[in-house]
Amino acid sequence: MRFPQVLFLNVLSLVMIFSRPASAEIIFDNTTMEKDGDQFVHPIGTGSGWWATGFSTTATGYVLDTVTLVLANPSNGTQFAVRVYASDNNGLNSIPTGAAVATLYDGTSNSFAGPFVMSSLGAVLQPSTSYFLAVEVANNQLNWTYTNDVIGAVASNNGSGWVSDSDNFPNMMSISASAAVPEPSQVAAIVLVVLGVALRVGFVVRARRAAAKG
Repeated sequence: MRFPQVLFLNVLSLVMIFSRPASAEIIFDNTTMEKDGDQFVHPIGTGSGWWATGFSTTATGYVLDTVTLVLANPSNGTQFAVRVYASDNNGLNSIPTGAAVATLYDGTSNSFAGPFVMSSLGAVLQPSTSYFLAVEVANNQLNWTYTNDVIGAVASNNGSGWVSDSDNFPNMMSISASAAVPEPSQVAAIVLVVLGVALRVGFVVRARRAAAKG
């Protein structure tokens, strides 16, 4: 096989590898554990306010695909949002910090028995990073089921900022995400680099062959 053909096949292989869509995988799931009760999520200033449960990524960066909350809405016209925050990385005493890094849902919903599913989200999660997923209610009340089969970072916010919950009983949710793949511009840059190296190698090989014949 001639050098141009080999070069073309190698570049084509690289494009196919980096363009292949990643399959979704579960990165957090406690929904199969025993339910212990419902955490009532209220508007700021009433009841216990908003609630958030922590989760982490591995050494791989991810793009959020689907988030399922074991969440029920007993009322019509409930306004609420689901957001992702970075963690302050203080172990079981961690709390959300800074502004939300992603808003997964922000709207008004009529009553539902749950679960509450959000899909095709697209939010990017950084590798080896701890996060919180928060449910923030503007009116009425939501019921977010929790488990005491495991402990985890849990926080609430009733108007004075996020505080750690000493019980550490995480609210129930499942998170699936796909490994992050390079952007098209990154793929193009990689291909150009490989192409440049391959052309340079081909030029050197041809020059040596010509010199040997001469």
